Amino acid sequence: MRPASAHWKTLLALAATLLRAGVCLAQAGGVGQGAATAGWAEIEITPPLGIALGGRGGAETLANQVIDPLCAQVLYLKDGKGIGFVLASFDLIGLPHELSDRIRTRVVHELGVDWNLVVLNASHTHSGPYMLRSLMAGVGPPPQVEVDYFNSLEGKIVAAARAAAKALQPVEVEVFQGTSRIGINRRGKNAEGRRAMLPDPDGPFDEKVWTLRLTPKDGGPPAVVFSCACHPVIVY
Repeated sequence: MRPASAHWKTLLALAATLLRAGVCLAQAGGVGQGAATAGWAEIEITPPLGIALGGRGGAETLANQVIDPLCAQVLYLKDGKGIGFVLASFDLIGLPHELSDRIRTRVVHELGVDWNLVVLNASHTHSGPYMLRSLMAGVGPPPQVEVDYFNSLEGKIVAAARAAAKALQPVEVEVFQGTSRIGINRRGKNAEGRRAMLPDPDGPFDEKVWTLRLTPKDGGPPAVVFSCACHPVIVY
C-alpha cells in the first residue's frame, strides 16, 4: 500500500486530470469543432467466496459471504478532435502494479487512447478481496482462486471499456466544486496526550468535493463522476 500522503496526492492528481479533461471537452463544443462525446458502462466484479479479504484480516482471512456486490465503472470521453480519455473506477482496496499495467495496456489497444490518458482508480474499500499480495512481504504466492479472479477482472474491465466505446454519444459537460463534512481527522490525542488512531473533530482534512457531470444531448440520464476524500472502512 502507498503511504497516506502519496494516496492523497494520487487523488488530487486524478481530480486535476479530470478537471482539465472536463474543460477541454466543454470547449470542444465551440464553433468550428466537433461535439464532445462520452460513453459509460458498469460491470459486476464480485469475487468468489473463499478468496482472501483485503483490509479485513489479511491473506489468512477468507470471504464467506457477500453483503453487497462489488462493481467497476468505465467512462470513455472524447473531445472534438477525437482525443480519448478513459477512467475506470473499482470497488477494490487497490490494484497491484502488474495487474494495472495489464488492464491499461489492453484498454489502450482496445480503444486506441494514449497510455497516460487511461486512469485506474480504486475506492480503497476494506470490504473487498485481497489485491496487494505482490506488495507485501511474507504472504506467499497467490492461490489459484486469486489468480483466476485477477484474470477475470482484467477481462471484465476490457469488456466494459468496449461497451463504453459503443455507447459514445454527444454530451454536455459541466464541472462543479463543493464541500462535504463527512470526513474527519483520525489522528487525535489519547489520555496521555499522544497522537493515536482517534477522532479529532478539530484536525485538518480535505473537505473539497468536485463533480463532473456528462448529460446526453438527447436528454438521457447523465453520468456523474465525483471525488471526495474519505476512508471507506465502514463494514465491520
